Parts: sequence; C-alpha cells; structure tokens
Amino acid sequence: MDDNTNRMSVTKQNENSVDGSGICRKACGNYAVIILSAGSGSRMKSDIPKQYMKLGDRMVINYSLDTFEEDEDVSEIVIVAAESDIDMVKKEILGRYGYSKITHVVAGGNERYESVYNGMRALDCPDYVMIHDGARPFISHEVIDRLKSCVVKNGACIPAVVSKDTVRISDDKGFAVMTPKRANVWSIQTPQTFEYTRFKRAFDTYMSNVSEYPAVTDDAMIWELVTKQPLKIVEGDYSNIKITTPEDMALAQGLLESV
Repeated sequence: MDDNTNRMSVTKQNENSVDGSGICRKACGNYAVIILSAGSGSRMKSDIPKQYMKLGDRMVINYSLDTFEEDEDVSEIVIVAAESDIDMVKKEILGRYGYSKITHVVAGGNERYESVYNGMRALDCPDYVMIHDGARPFISHEVIDRLKSCVVKNGACIPAVVSKDTVRISDDKGFAVMTPKRANVWSIQTPQTFEYTRFKRAFDTYMSNVSEYPAVTDDAMIWELVTKQPLKIVEGDYSNIKITTPEDMALAQGLLESV
C-alpha cells in the first residue's frame, strides 16, 4: 500500500495545523479518534500484545477500528503503536483491510499520557477528539453518539458504568475506612472525549510541567488538573470491556459469539 496515497506516516506534529498554543490556524474538521495500541500486554502471558491477538477471525483492534471507520462524523483516525509494531500495523491492518480514515501511525511513549500526546500532535485540528483503548473491541455506536451529544454541551465527557460491586476505601494500612454509595461509584471506560483545542492547550501545559502535577492514570485527569473544569459522565456499556487477562479474552469470545 502506498504511504503517500493513504497519508500514513510516523510523524511529529503537523506544523500546518496547530500553532504553539494549540489554536487552529485553518477550518477545523469534526471528530478525530486516537486508538492507543502501544501496550505490551504482559498480563496476557503472551508474546503477542493483546490488541493484536486474534478474536474470532480478526485482531482485537479491528473491531473498534471498524466502528469508528463506519461513523460518518469521524474524519480521521490515528493509531499509536509501539515503534517496533509500526511496520506490522501498516501491513497487517491498513494494508489488509484498507481503512480509509487512518491518517497516521505514530510511535507511543513510555507512559500513556506520552502516547496520547504523540497522537494529539498528529491530528489535523478537529473539533473534537476521542481517545480509545485498542484493547476495547466492543465500543458501540450508541455510546459514541451519547458522547457526541455530551461533549458539544460540556467540553469533556467520559463513558462509564455503575459499579456492580460494593466498593470500600482503605487506609494505607489496609483497613476499610469508607464505603461509598454504590450508585455514585463508576467504572471508567473509553473513548474519553474532548473539545480538541481546549484539551490540546491543557495537554501542552501539562507536558511543559509534568513534574508539577500528580501522576495521571487516564486522559481525563489532565483535563481536570489543568482546566479545573468538571467532567460529565456518560452512560457506557458493560460489554465495552478492556481485554487485559486471558479471562477477559474468554469473555470477549463469548460476547462476540452472542452477537
């Protein structure tokens, strides 16, 4: 497959799209999607990263790629992969399936936030950006549509499902000290969704002062820490699982067969 034809590249920031402050210098598009696919999947006890393992007759990552490719509001998709996997992604995913919206494959970083930032810098200045885990194959159009409706009104939103279990908070010695109301405890999913320009500004600020902020475990924490703006929770889907362990893969196979 011709790289120029498909606009694929391992690239730094598109200098014609965004200036140093994250402000668009030309007309913006609609929705962009960053698929995070740089994880090693050590907990799967496999030499193959979980997002590239076979689920049915295709790789795990193909299922979410299909969903975003089909969405008429998505104008571009960026895959963030381990540098050692980039050639394989181009050959086995883009070359074999011919996704038309994948514009770049970029190398990930040592931490999740570094991988997200590399993906952000490759975008062609959309209105909104969705950041999704490549190991979550069952994201639905219904959840995506709920996120679209929410982000336009709120600037940032995350899909989540109410915890099915009672959750207890412990102290540093392992003693339970609090039992939050279960209806207020949410399990967070992806794609986390943001107004691009505001999120890019926040990310630029975070990246220039990483040591001054607490450690972040998801993308939404950067929005909260820098902008001081609240996040809206959107109803997710219990089938939108993240494949992390062999048991998760068995569950995913069952979900696939039940469709």
